[in-house]
Amino acid sequence: MKILSNEVVPFEDEPLATKEYRRNLAVGTFFKFALRQQNPRELTPEARSGVSSLFDDRPISKGTFVFPTPDRDLAPLTFPVPHITAMLQASGEAQYTGTRA
Repeated sequence: MKILSNEVVPFEDEPLATKEYRRNLAVGTFFKFALRQQNPRELTPEARSGVSSLFDDRPISKGTFVFPTPDRDLAPLTFPVPHITAMLQASGEAQYTGTRA
């Protein structure tokens, strides 16, 4: 793992995550891949826990939220109002500082 960690050299110009974070993410992902290639019975319990995946072992969750009926006496305070840039965000046309060229 030390050799792989030294071999992974992330780009400098990535603004969203540090080089160290991206290096650790790449090494960890490769390590999980390597563990999945092994026979689980030959792995230690600690290594075996690295083979499991949240996507494979976790049941699908669900949730609901019931919005209360707006109180007409308090209008417009209790009425839904779309954000001024909601349509741009929902359509993918919004420009963000991290994505502008």
